[in-house]
Amino acid sequence: KLFAASIELFKTHPLIPTREGGYALPSLLFSLNGELDHTFFYESQIHTLFDKTAWIDEAFYKPIHLVLKRFLNSYLNVMEYKLNDILHSITEEFLVAQSNEWMGTLYGEFDKAKHYVNAYLLNRSLARLEDGSQIPFKSERGDIQVYIHPGMSTRFQCLHPDTTVSTGAKSFLSSIGVKTPDIL
Repeated sequence: KLFAASIELFKTHPLIPTREGGYALPSLLFSLNGELDHTFFYESQIHTLFDKTAWIDEAFYKPIHLVLKRFLNSYLNVMEYKLNDILHSITEEFLVAQSNEWMGTLYGEFDKAKHYVNAYLLNRSLARLEDGSQIPFKSERGDIQVYIHPGMSTRFQCLHPDTTVSTGAKSFLSSIGVKTPDIL
């Protein structure tokens, strides 16, 4: 009875610390899987994608991580989002609203989780071009249709230079076959 009463108390009173320093009900909370860079996503982005408003303070569950994480996920239904969950929730409108630097960081996240990404790339407009428009990395035939910006004006469809700065972005782009165009 004590355990059931504890669960009810957590579900009806804001007792779980949030990243902002307040407390929230479990129905409003989310956490990100450890595979994701927690500095990458903003709370407002997660709210847009999943309608959750508060991020669990990681320091709250680190000392007894597995036990508390299981309690939060299993008994209080706090969602832990993984890259795969986020990928399937991202819309074209969401991507267009993000900065070029953020898109470059997204490519870096893709590099960490290539096993999720290959099928996702087939028909999604994830390649941010110089002019700000977005197209799929691959054509309908599966050919790469974008290039890394060579640092000079070309007629090729080149990625915005800010999206290709990080080591992770470069690694990811190389792994899927995106290269600098052969201008000569």
